[in-house]
Amino acid sequence: MLARDCQRLTVRCFGWMVLTILGAGTVLAQPELPPPSTDETKKSASNAIPNQIDPGVTTAPVVSPCPIYTLPDCIQIALNTQPSLNAARASLASSQSSMNTLMGQRHIASLFAPDIDIRKQQSIKGVAVAEAELFAVQVEVIYNVTRNYWTIVYARSQADVAASTVKMLKEFVTKAQEAVKIGASRRVNASTVNTLLVYQSKVQEKQVEAEIGVRRAFSALREAMGVDQNCNFDIADRKLPRVVMSVSRDQVIAFATSRRAEIIQAALASNIWDLEVQAQGAVRFRPANRTFAMGADIHVKSLPQGSRDANYRPEALGLEMPTAVVGSKEQRMEKTLALSARTHAVYAKTVGLISLEAENSYLSIEEALLKLVPVEVGYRAALQLRKDAEKAQVDEARRIDDVQDIVLSQVLAAQSISGYNDALFQLILAITSLERVTAGGIVANFADVPLPELPSNDKGNVDPKDLKDPKDEKKDDSGLPKLMTLPRNLPPVMIPR
Repeated sequence: MLARDCQRLTVRCFGWMVLTILGAGTVLAQPELPPPSTDETKKSASNAIPNQIDPGVTTAPVVSPCPIYTLPDCIQIALNTQPSLNAARASLASSQSSMNTLMGQRHIASLFAPDIDIRKQQSIKGVAVAEAELFAVQVEVIYNVTRNYWTIVYARSQADVAASTVKMLKEFVTKAQEAVKIGASRRVNASTVNTLLVYQSKVQEKQVEAEIGVRRAFSALREAMGVDQNCNFDIADRKLPRVVMSVSRDQVIAFATSRRAEIIQAALASNIWDLEVQAQGAVRFRPANRTFAMGADIHVKSLPQGSRDANYRPEALGLEMPTAVVGSKEQRMEKTLALSARTHAVYAKTVGLISLEAENSYLSIEEALLKLVPVEVGYRAALQLRKDAEKAQVDEARRIDDVQDIVLSQVLAAQSISGYNDALFQLILAITSLERVTAGGIVANFADVPLPELPSNDKGNVDPKDLKDPKDEKKDDSGLPKLMTLPRNLPPVMIPR
C-alpha cells in the first residue's frame, strides 16, 4: 500500500514538472513584435509600477498607448510572424532534410541504386525550388502588407472628405429650414430644403462606406502581418502621397523574367526532368522504376487559371510528375524524354505569361500617371470652390439666397477631391503591383511630391496647357528614374542555367 502511494506521488510530481516545462516553453515560443519607430509609442515614466503601494491610495488602471507603425514596421512584423512564411520555411527545411539524408548515403548504395548520384543532383535542385518558393511568398507578403496599408490611408482620406462635406451640408440645411420658417428669402423654399437633404443623404452613404472600408482594411492588414485580429495599433501615414515614378517597359520585363519564382521553378523542373532521363537510363532489368517525384520534395507553383471575361488572362500549363514509369529501359527513357520536352514547353509558356503580366503592369503605371494630369486640374478647382464657399458664409444674405448653388458647387468639389484621392490610390496600387510583378526588382519610395506651382491666366484660373506630363520628370544624379530604388533587400535568387 505504501509503495502504491509513493508511486502515485511520483507520477503526480513528474506530471507537474512536465506541465511547468511545457508552459515555460510556450511562453518562450511566442513571437515578439518589434517596437514601433515613432516617439508616440513610448510608455510614460508615470506608468512604472512603484516598489511600495499604499493600500489607502486608489490608483487608476494603466492604459497602454496604442503603438503606431510605419509601412517598414508593418512589413518587418509580417516577415517575422506571417504563417505562410513559416510554412514555406518549414517546407524548405523538409527539402533540406531529404537532401541531407540522400547525400549521407555511402558509395556502396550505388550497387543497389545505380541512379543514386543522379538523385542527389535532383535533390539539390529540389531544395532550390523550395528556396524560390520561399522567395515568392516573401514578395507576396510584402505586396499584401503594402496594399492594405495604403488602403487604410485611402479609406480614411475618403471618410474625411465625406465627413467635412456632411458637416457643411448640415449647416446649410439648418439655415435653409430657418429661412423657410421665417420667410427670409424668396429663393429658398421647401423644395430647396428637400434638395439639400438629398445631397446630404448621398454624401452620408459614402461616409459610411469609407468608415467601414477603414475597418475592413485594418482587418486585412492584421491578417497580412500575421497578428491577431484583436491586436490594437495604428499606422503613421495620414495622407496619400503623390508619387512621381518613371520606369521603362524593357526594364520591367527584364526584372520580371529574371527574378520571378515561377520562372525559376519552371526552369529547375526542366533541369530535373533532363536528369530523370539519365536516371532511367542508369537502371536496367526493371519493368517499373520510380521517378524523382516519389522520394523528393519538388514543389512547383502553378500559375492562376485563365479567364475569358472582361479581364482576359490566358491559362497556364501544368507539370506532369508521375511517381513511376514502366517498361524496359528504352521505353522508360522515351517516356521521360517526352515529359522533359513538356517541362520545357511549360517553361516557355511561363516566361510568356510573366512577360504579359509585366507588360500590363507597366501600362497600368502609364495609365495612372496620365489620368493624374486632368484629375489634378479638377482638384485645384475644387480647392478654389472650397475657398469661395468659406467667403460666402461670411455674407449671410448671399449664403441664404444662393444656398442651393453653393451646396451644389461644394458637392462637386467633394467629388473632385474624392476623385483625386482615388487617382492617387490607383497610382499607388499600380506601383505596389509593379514591385510584386518584378519580384522586388523595382521598389517605389512612397515619398510625397507636392503639386507644382502653376502659372495662372488673367482670370486667376490654371491653364491646362501649363500642366506637365509625369513622364517628363527628370532623373536624379544616379541615372535611375525618380523615386525608384533597385532592388529590395531580400534573399538572393538563384537563376538556373
